[in-house]
Amino acid sequence: MNRELLKISQLKKYYHLSRKKMIKAVDDVSFSVKKGEVLGIVGESGCGKSTLGKSILQLTKPTSGNVIFLDQELTKQSAKEVRRMRRQFQMIFQDPYASIHPRMKMKDVLEEPLIVHKLGTRAERKEVVRSMLELVGLDVSYGERYAHQFSGGQRQRIGIARALITKPKLIIADEPVSALDVSVQAQILNLLADLKEAFELTFLFISHDLSVVRYISDRVAVMYLGKIVEMADTHSLFHQAKHPYTEILLAAVPVIGKGEAAELLFHNEESSTSEKGCPFYGRCHKREAICKDEKPLLEEVSESHYVACHFINREENR
Repeated sequence: MNRELLKISQLKKYYHLSRKKMIKAVDDVSFSVKKGEVLGIVGESGCGKSTLGKSILQLTKPTSGNVIFLDQELTKQSAKEVRRMRRQFQMIFQDPYASIHPRMKMKDVLEEPLIVHKLGTRAERKEVVRSMLELVGLDVSYGERYAHQFSGGQRQRIGIARALITKPKLIIADEPVSALDVSVQAQILNLLADLKEAFELTFLFISHDLSVVRYISDRVAVMYLGKIVEMADTHSLFHQAKHPYTEILLAAVPVIGKGEAAELLFHNEESSTSEKGCPFYGRCHKREAICKDEKPLLEEVSESHYVACHFINREENR
């Protein structure tokens, strides 16, 4: 349980729009994930969560940095070597309908990864597909259906089954329940929790929904403009949030009887995209002069609780 399954070091993914304009989708991100852990990645749309997940899996090539998985440096491997490793790490997408071939029956969709990785005989693959359908709560007969014949929740179960069918060690779940009704969300989250125990899985769970992340995660990392600004175990982050951005995100979570003043804590200025200064400076209600000119580092302010904020780091060290 203490072994690091995944280690990310100074990972960057930049997109050059022109000679002078560049988007830093993932900007110098470092963290590790232990075997059997669920690390939640949360933040606003556009903060770089999905790009981070795709960069880790080498679905998009990082600009620089290191991704070490099962003691293998993925960023230095060839496409053929990464493809061979994909049996050990898989992705659950937000919209499974967009990633499922519309003219393939579900039994063929599920069998395809087994064929690609040359796992089992034809009879053995058919049996694995049947077992996996039952495991995710679908009738075996559904294998004869096409994607358009399923509801959103059922399609996501198919997506989960396809991700698990090669028995991977790591699953990156990219907004897996955001497109579903609340009642269906609960069913899928419970299914993922059960499968985590059954398969001894490690999850990187990406979401903009703090309630979902709180339910399923052991630790949470908060991203803002490509950077991790706070990271802690779930209880500490939700009860003792320290970064101003995290505080505002938590205050915006709907609670019965709570007012709607949370968003007023944001300043109306644009976020900083310059090389110097805190990227949250323009919107921060706790900003100080140093924040405009010096970029804060992600530092440990208490046991396993990391924050990138001049205000918090100086306060903690007084």
